[in-house]
Amino acid sequence: MITTEQKFEVCEAILEFAEKKGIEYEDAVDMFMEVLNYESGDRR
Repeated sequence: MITTEQKFEVCEAILEFAEKKGIEYEDAVDMFMEVLNYESGDRR
């Protein structure tokens, strides 16, 4: 079972990575969601 704390840790890691790469947070979240949608077969 994934805990809420683990979910927040993953979110923090994504945002930290985006910051290191010079990517805006909103853009990083958009990219992440695009990948999730693509991987789940929801290819719009």
